[in-house]
Amino acid sequence: MKYNFRYQTKARDIWQLTMYNIYSNYLLRTVHIIFTIAMISLTIKFWPTLNLPLRIGVIAGMLLFVAIQPFLIYMSAKKKALHLPREIILAIDDTGLHIQADNETTDIKWYSVKGIVKKPTLLVIVISNQQGYILSNRVLSAQRDEVYQFVKTKIHR
Repeated sequence: MKYNFRYQTKARDIWQLTMYNIYSNYLLRTVHIIFTIAMISLTIKFWPTLNLPLRIGVIAGMLLFVAIQPFLIYMSAKKKALHLPREIILAIDDTGLHIQADNETTDIKWYSVKGIVKKPTLLVIVISNQQGYILSNRVLSAQRDEVYQFVKTKIHR
């Protein structure tokens, strides 16, 4: 079996992966929810008595995890995306991964692949703690589950 994908990793893909990783941590997710609810409650209760600087502060507190943090993570992802290859050609077959990017070709055997991560809108083929290939649903389309199962069977772990 062989799969071929021609794509560019976009800032949106990196942003989604980062957000999935942040919110997959139960404790962190719970702290964010409690903090946001507390800020909304405090804002409602004390709004009439707050002066302008404090109003700005509580609004910023309410928006911290729902708008400010995602925006800052997106800006960081945008910077990272600038340093990635313009186009990646990824071929997946019985021998491993074959990557062509920036006029360089790399072959990665299955024994070097650490795993595959399935998120609602992404598959990530993990090579190391610092390297992986993000395949979004827009790249995978109807082959998403088929590719996931294929890669999963090839990884001997």
